[in-house]
Amino acid sequence: MFVAAFVGSPEINLLPGQSIPGLRPPSPNAILGFRPHDVAIVGPEAADLPARVDIVEHRGSDLLVLLRLESGTELRMVAPPDALLPADAAVGIRLDREQLHWFERESGRRMEAT
Repeated sequence: MFVAAFVGSPEINLLPGQSIPGLRPPSPNAILGFRPHDVAIVGPEAADLPARVDIVEHRGSDLLVLLRLESGTELRMVAPPDALLPADAAVGIRLDREQLHWFERESGRRMEAT
């Protein structure tokens, strides 16, 4: 988990494994990791979680979007430069299921998904 958080910019998002309805973590104490490039804005019916747009930073070739979950947790995502994401907009987010990473909470070691 340390390496996953250290490598990459923007850094990986980390959430308790039980945070996403419908995802089965490999253990009750698993931490879910996903890269900002592996998050998409979707309609409420396809969303894993509801969020609000907090800050949008234009980086030239893309946007760095800071999202806030209902719990107050902040997530990072990367969006195309032409995405219309006004501050405080309510959005649904969906994670790329092929790009999820699971970690043991205590050791930080990577786990295989079940």
